[in-house]
Parts: sequence; C-alpha cells; structure tokens
Amino acid sequence: MLGASPTAEGGVRGAVLHTLDWCAAHPAQARLLFGGRGAADPAALADANRGFFGRASGWYATHVHYGAVRELPFPLLSALWLGPSLHYVRHALDGPEPAIGADARTALADAAWAALGTVGEQEPITP
Repeated sequence: MLGASPTAEGGVRGAVLHTLDWCAAHPAQARLLFGGRGAADPAALADANRGFFGRASGWYATHVHYGAVRELPFPLLSALWLGPSLHYVRHALDGPEPAIGADARTALADAAWAALGTVGEQEPITP
C-alpha cells in the first residue's frame, strides 16, 4: 500500500485505513496478532517483520528527507502511526463481528497524520 502512495499524507492515512480494513476483513488473524506469537515460528516471524519494517522505514525516511513527516525513532513512529488504530481494533474484535465505522476510520487517520506530519504549526516531538 505504501508503494502506491506518492505522498506522505496519503501513505500515513492509507496505512491506517489499510490496517483497519485488514483487521475487519480478517478478524481471526487479527485476534491471533493481538493474542501473542506462540503459534508462529519465531525465526520466520522475525524474517517477515524485518522485511516489512525495512520497507516501511525506507518509505517513511524518503518523506522525512524532504520534511513532510517528523524524524522519529521507529518504536515511537510505530506507536504514533498505528498504535491507536490497533488499540481500537483490539476493542472492536471483542464483539462477534468487528465493526469499524467511517467516523472511527477518519478520526484514526486524522490522528496519525496530525502526529506525524509536519504541515502546519505542530510542535516537534522530542523522543
């Protein structure tokens, strides 16, 4: 999804929406994601995560380079970008059918962009 987004804002917002959509469409897999990693092969999981996070970090660094997004250490970047969405989904998955409404989608995408984007009068985050 990030590769198809040429703008920082589109990618930040798009990643949030993609995450919410994927979790709603795959509730059993999302529950596994939140329930722990006991069933997954640790080495295979580490390889998959390394590749994914490497690509996401590379995409983000491109936008840091020209000042569209804030430069942040990866743990903080991850928490601000997808942390609120994943927390929301965790609660949505408690019901029989995960429902993620349009208002929640918009609010979570807006929050991610507000936290990461440099457009406007935002104060810098000092890790």
